[in-house]
Amino acid sequence: MSLSAQAESRKEKLARMRALREGKKVDPVKTETAEKEDKPTFKERNFDLETESTKLGYDANPTEGQETVELLGAEEEARTIQELMEKNQSAVDYLKLQPKRANWDLKRDLQEELDQLDRETDQAIDALVRERIRKATEDKEE
Repeated sequence: MSLSAQAESRKEKLARMRALREGKKVDPVKTETAEKEDKPTFKERNFDLETESTKLGYDANPTEGQETVELLGAEEEARTIQELMEKNQSAVDYLKLQPKRANWDLKRDLQEELDQLDRETDQAIDALVRERIRKATEDKEE
C-alpha cells in the first residue's frame, strides 16, 4: 500500500467518523470535494435562538436532587449549632459568672518585679548565713 493510498484511507475513515458524530448517513464512496458542497449545519451549543444571543449558564441546576459536599456541610453545621445551643441553654456555670478579685491585674503586672525581689532576698539571706558561719569559725579559733 503506497503512502497516497494510506492517506486516502485515513481521510475516508475520518470522514466516516465525522459523519457519524454529526448524525449523517455514511457514504463510503463520497469524496472530500462532495463533502465540501454540503451546507454546514448550525449547531446550537452556545447560541439561543429565542433570545438570539449566547446561552448564559445552565437551564437547570446540574446538582439538583444530588447530595453534594456543600449540602452535607451545611446540614452538619446546622446540627452542630443546634447541639451547642441546647447544651448552653441547659447548664449555666455560675463560677464563670463570678467577678474576679479586684487585684488580679495588679499581681500580673508586678509579678516580674516580685520575682526579682525574691531572688535578691534569697541572696541577702545567703550572705548573712555565710557571715554568721565565718564569725562562728573565728570565735572557735580564738
